[in-house]
Amino acid sequence: LQLCFAIDFNECNGDPRSPESRHYLNPDDSPNEYELAIRTVGTILSKYDLDCEFPVWGFGARFCGKLQNCFQIGPDPELDGIDSVIDSYKDCVRWGFTLGRTAILTEVVNEAVKYATRTEEEARKIGDHCYTVLLILTGGTVDFVDCHADSIAAASHSPLSIVVVGIGESDFEDMQYLDEFAEDDHTGQIRDITKFVPFRQFFDNGGEGLEEAVMAQVPDQLVDWMYSENIKPDE
Repeated sequence: LQLCFAIDFNECNGDPRSPESRHYLNPDDSPNEYELAIRTVGTILSKYDLDCEFPVWGFGARFCGKLQNCFQIGPDPELDGIDSVIDSYKDCVRWGFTLGRTAILTEVVNEAVKYATRTEEEARKIGDHCYTVLLILTGGTVDFVDCHADSIAAASHSPLSIVVVGIGESDFEDMQYLDEFAEDDHTGQIRDITKFVPFRQFFDNGGEGLEEAVMAQVPDQLVDWMYSENIKPDE
């Protein structure tokens, strides 16, 4: 597997300068909820990533007055290990950007599709295969949810799964919809590739059941993609 991260900087997370913000960097260096989720969920998924080098993107922030819904986090296109992801995330928070009023996932989903397609093509050249998991960490508020559904439906034809982790205490209605809409499709054209996990619900319970929730659908989604591509287990 290849793991990618996408981190939400929408204003629903609160001003990072405020202790109430989900992005607040504590002076005593204790982790905020995004840091906790990056480490715990990232560690669960990275066990299956052979090189542990991860693309990390941000969305929902404003730079120079322009809303950015897919920008690179960190000095390199891929970061080496979970610690590098956290360090680069914290550096990003310190930049002093403006939180965006809207959060749109379509650009990071499309970027993940391009990444997944490219890595699979490169793997096939050496007689192998590569499947990508996009881990989206979000406060839960997105706009144009139907456009997101269309983007995920298009992505379902790629070697990709999407794990959406909800940060904070939002109702996550939009995330639940994106998790479930493929189940309501009766055309047979949409492969279910999305799983929503409310992070705090598991973390407040000592993390019990978190790994099972994160990995609940990825194996079946991988197998479904292989069948769709007529890839046999021994290929």
